Amino acid sequence: MKFYLILGIGLGLAGCATNQISSNLNGVDGLTLKQVNGNSFLDRYEFSSQASASSDLAFCIASNLSNKDVQLSDTSKSFVGQASGNLYIAGDKNNAAGGEVIKYKSDDGSKVAAQGRADYSFTFGFAPISRTVQFDVVAKKEGGKLHLAFTDIKQAQKETGFSANNGFQPVGAWDGANPDMALSTLKDVAAKIQSCMN
Repeated sequence: MKFYLILGIGLGLAGCATNQISSNLNGVDGLTLKQVNGNSFLDRYEFSSQASASSDLAFCIASNLSNKDVQLSDTSKSFVGQASGNLYIAGDKNNAAGGEVIKYKSDDGSKVAAQGRADYSFTFGFAPISRTVQFDVVAKKEGGKLHLAFTDIKQAQKETGFSANNGFQPVGAWDGANPDMALSTLKDVAAKIQSCMN
């Protein structure tokens, strides 16, 4: 019971966040934000590094990205029985379907378009929070360099307690949306691909 109350309160406070851009995003190379209705969101993250001439871009993308199904749930339909005074836990569970990782590969293997998902977690009060970041990525290998461009960056919380789970949404750039954690997740994905390419 306490877990769900803390989770619900935390989500409520995060939802009341202002549209001020998180200071954790200051000076992040390769990051572009977009404005929607006066709020800032993560739009694009670009990453470049050296790449071995013999490296296989499609293999490195396929072996380091995952696009599995994610189960999203809440207990937003919970209620207190009028006669008994007991709390009855009820809610929704939805499966956010995944799919293939690689959407396109050029004939020479130097360009790959892919989609993926990666998780991160943290603790709010005493409640463990687990989120999934979803993204598209275009990868290019040219001139001994690896170029990655992450776009359509969204995240979903796996369990939202008493708040309705709205599924994957654009990542807000304000502190309550934890954009730095979502960005760190993308950086981890990029680092794995980079390691494979060298």
